[in-house]
Amino acid sequence: MSLIVEPWTFANEVDNSLSGAAAVIPGTSNADGTALTLLSALAFDVHYLVVSFNGYNVASAAHYALADILLDPAGGTSWRTFIDDLVVGYGSNGISCWTRYLFPIYIKAGTSVGCRARTSHTVACTTPLVSAIAFGNPSNPAMWWCGVGVETLGVTAATSKGTSVTPGATGAYSSWTNIGSPTSARYGAIQYGGNGTDSNALARTYHFQIGYNNMQLPGSPTMRISITASETLQASTVGPIWCDIPQGTQMQIRGTSSGTAEAWAGGLAIYGVY
Repeated sequence: MSLIVEPWTFANEVDNSLSGAAAVIPGTSNADGTALTLLSALAFDVHYLVVSFNGYNVASAAHYALADILLDPAGGTSWRTFIDDLVVGYGSNGISCWTRYLFPIYIKAGTSVGCRARTSHTVACTTPLVSAIAFGNPSNPAMWWCGVGVETLGVTAATSKGTSVTPGATGAYSSWTNIGSPTSARYGAIQYGGNGTDSNALARTYHFQIGYNNMQLPGSPTMRISITASETLQASTVGPIWCDIPQGTQMQIRGTSSGTAEAWAGGLAIYGVY
């Protein structure tokens, strides 16, 4: 008898790439902008959602930004919030400069998926894009876990910021910073992201680790973010990060810089799938 697990794939996929992704213009001064449809009336049950953001920046400005993923179970535009406050600020328009989040999450067939965004700045960026890819019906369901919701940790929507973290300098890691309140559910997967430094960013490469109890989450990759002097960043994609984090856990992040470190005034945030 063979002990090799048979390969599997998703039976269904849909994305908004043919439309060039959605130009979701953020509201200014920390107010939500207009919601736009990313995927309309899904033809199948979704078990994995990937959302990517590009162009949420203005040079020489602290352009902290948040995005909400929205759902309408009836396939229209009567939206309810599904994933709150993804940190997406400082993203450039480069082809390889997408801020990407990967969520193993269930969405029922017939649902429409939308997005809205906000920025702390008084001027909206002009060329933001949001890409969505949905996968459904894994060929080996026993090998794929997905949750039903996402908890956001460490974000203050009123300022479009995550939790401020000051990395260590020149390869030395900082102490651990608590991100948000203790978890209110048991997580099976997790994501984290950053929202930029300030309006006069130093060109640096940062590495961040996610953890709890002052130690790195077992099996979790380090997130690499490069930020430029023109206030744009490029982050490595880390996820989905599979985990088993109990309810009531205080999550943390720590970081290091390639040189003299700047405080991440725009902050970092954590998103737990439960």
